[in-house]
Amino acid sequence: MSGELISFPAKGFDRSFAKLWLGFFAIACLFILAAEGVFSFGAFVCLFMLAVGFYYFKQTVWGLADEVWDNGDFLLVVKSGQQYQLFFNQIKSIKHTYPNHKHLITISTKYNNSFGRSVTFRAEKGYPVLKSPKILNSLQGRVYNA
Repeated sequence: MSGELISFPAKGFDRSFAKLWLGFFAIACLFILAAEGVFSFGAFVCLFMLAVGFYYFKQTVWGLADEVWDNGDFLLVVKSGQQYQLFFNQIKSIKHTYPNHKHLITISTKYNNSFGRSVTFRAEKGYPVLKSPKILNSLQGRVYNA
């Protein structure tokens, strides 16, 4: 593949933390549901936290693109063995996924592609808290000019 690799894979710690989080709430739900005569608000809270955690980790850990290559005129996105070329005129917006995750960038497209209407990738190795990745401003400018 030609071009510059602008993405980084999810860290092992992220995957381990997600499994730990979901496992903790799944076990807590089982204990609450297994207790005799006790169906309380705690069971509802545990099930809610399990659902929210699953959705959150799907967006921030498991649903990330494997690789994103900047090839000048287009971005080459690789996810689960599939490749897709995103030309800058097909991109609607490029922004942070969540305000507290500055290292995650979401690309929203104008049309459906093989990955849906958006692709999320990790733009830096670390966990920048207050600063945006350098590549974000560059990509936003190129989308604006396309």
